[in-house]
Amino acid sequence: MNISSTQHEDVVLVEFSDPESFNAFETKTFAALEDAVTDAADAGARALVLAGAGRAFSSGADVGTFVSGVKDKNSGVMMTYTVSAAHSLLRTLRSGPPVVAAINGVAAGAALGIACACDLRLSATTATFVSGFVRIGATPDSSVSYYLPRLVGMGRAAEMLLQNRKVTADEAFAWGLVAEVVEQEALLDRALTIAKELAAGPQQALRRTRCLLDTSCTDTLETHLDREADVIIEASRGAEFAEGVVAFTKKRAPIFPR
Repeated sequence: MNISSTQHEDVVLVEFSDPESFNAFETKTFAALEDAVTDAADAGARALVLAGAGRAFSSGADVGTFVSGVKDKNSGVMMTYTVSAAHSLLRTLRSGPPVVAAINGVAAGAALGIACACDLRLSATTATFVSGFVRIGATPDSSVSYYLPRLVGMGRAAEMLLQNRKVTADEAFAWGLVAEVVEQEALLDRALTIAKELAAGPQQALRRTRCLLDTSCTDTLETHLDREADVIIEASRGAEFAEGVVAFTKKRAPIFPR
């Protein structure tokens, strides 16, 4: 798997490519992708775009790598390493700058989870979405069972996870899985445009809002009201809030601190 990072102003496009496998992830791929995301954040990227090159976003984890483990009866050990690497990537994605997924083709298995863990998802008309786990006698991982019900509802998530239903780009938009569907040739430009808008925004406020979204489905109302109060009071003491309020009152676009 080849992973490239390209700077576009304050945005870094992280693109992965292995056309023969439809961009399937091996254990080392998750780690390499995490390194690319970390390096981009450390270099000052204010937003990221994740994209698969060629005809797929990603077909998910490379199932072929588990064949030897099944034969040798140590597939549990192999899965431990793979899941650990995938979940480490997901934690890094959720702790860094905003991330837009540009989904050009199939997003399956672990790749579906990675897409769901991004802050926004854009889809080409050619994209499809499928869990794939039950097809090989496996259960969901890579945050699929966490984010998918939050995005599409429990009933739709059950269809995708229990029936292994493949979802088209138009269905994904109707269900709320993706924010937009565009022609494939316009996908990256549109994703970069949105990422640049996020990059120009208040980074601390965006990350705090992400945390509120992540906890909203598990908090009680009282707990979440307390959490909202704590977060917005903290935000009100910062430079982003000061600039936002002044810009609003002066009827100009805010220029948030870097």
